[in-house]
Amino acid sequence: MRIQPCIPGALLTLCLATVLAGPVFAQSAEDDSEALSLAARRGDAAQIKALLDKGVDVNTKFRYEATVLFYACDRGYVDVVKLLLERGAEVNLRDKFYNSTPLNWAASPASIEDPTEAHVEIVKLLLEKGAQGADQVLVSAARNGNLAMARVVLDRGGVTPETLTSALSTATSGKHEAVVEALRAAGAKPPFLVDAATLATYAGKYRNDQAEVEIVVTEGKLVAVLGPQRIPLTATDATTFQPEGAAGVSVKFQVEAGKVTGFVLTQGGTESTYKRVEEKKE
Repeated sequence: MRIQPCIPGALLTLCLATVLAGPVFAQSAEDDSEALSLAARRGDAAQIKALLDKGVDVNTKFRYEATVLFYACDRGYVDVVKLLLERGAEVNLRDKFYNSTPLNWAASPASIEDPTEAHVEIVKLLLEKGAQGADQVLVSAARNGNLAMARVVLDRGGVTPETLTSALSTATSGKHEAVVEALRAAGAKPPFLVDAATLATYAGKYRNDQAEVEIVVTEGKLVAVLGPQRIPLTATDATTFQPEGAAGVSVKFQVEAGKVTGFVLTQGGTESTYKRVEEKKE
């Protein structure tokens, strides 16, 4: 008969305590994470500091993989954002619902109608920490006529000429004169002028495996029509256009032997080719 080793009473008690304590510790960690989320939504910097000091991960992900930095940016809690950044909050994460970064949440908050001075300050803090997406913030500011937000981006410099042109076109369309002046002072140039005859050659329907787009000419400008959406296109050269209000996106028409055959849509480094749909003759 094999004799089972004898476990001393004290050791047995310790083993049992370890097994029983596991779920308790896990529950405690979960509770602390939820407390961090709630504190961020309330702007309670003291509670957040206490929880971080306790060991809660500043980059804990919650619903749709948003972190507490997203919540603080959306609500304009400057002190909380400063604390989170000091503790190593990542600034270039993207949530899984809007596919947006904390910078996007600060520049276009969902919690209120328009960004406040606090949101402008947060955008500045995020950019200083290396947040990407300044071009889109500038175009958004131009669209909304937010001079303070536009100046934060312009003062940093490094904005591409294409983005400056897109922002200028957007601000001009919205009649936001103060933003227009700031953009011109920063070197923004008016859109490239394409003659009416050339614009007319681009009009038509284009298609790829995912979608169909119709290009029309309205009041001397190209407009992309996607279902109910009508998106004006601003020329950067004779064949390349940017969707108004969208930084980092371009539409380049392909011309072969004098005939427009399609266009290439570039967004975030990804290219999609659309072929022109030939109209059937009656």
